[in-house]
Amino acid sequence: MEDQNTKIANLRVQVSEKCTEREKSIIELYWKFNGLGFLNTAKSIMETFEISQSQLNKLISSLGLLKFSIPCGSCPKFDDFQVSSRSDFKSIINQALTSNPSSTYKCNFCISKEQEEAYLKNVQEQKKINENLEKAIEAENWLHLSNFQKGMLCNCFKMNFVELKK
Repeated sequence: MEDQNTKIANLRVQVSEKCTEREKSIIELYWKFNGLGFLNTAKSIMETFEISQSQLNKLISSLGLLKFSIPCGSCPKFDDFQVSSRSDFKSIINQALTSNPSSTYKCNFCISKEQEEAYLKNVQEQKKINENLEKAIEAENWLHLSNFQKGMLCNCFKMNFVELKK
């Protein structure tokens, strides 16, 4: 994977104030980075501190979070994320930064804005279609169709609108 560090901002570990020094050390080792890779494996941490996988998972999920932001490529906004496991972090990174390598990440605001614009465009197209149909009905355009055109029109009425767009 290419280095995505430039695409992640405010990478920080939040450790609960209820942690002991030992727990804090475990959490910090767990979230220690080298680029976007982790320096320590869960296995090495478990061996060093003589804890089980379930104890490590419980400690990380309850007392140590990783927080980070991903900047939008379309606007100056950032999306903030918070994870309690490495798999969650990797999942978000893979989804956000590598789902489409040729384009940039888009924040929730920009995605919503694009969806709204697409919806409004669709509404306008539907309105235009309805206006054209009303004009055709007023002008009784079906009276001027050949038998072949009438047959095609009849089949179109029987088809699903989505199929007509294909």
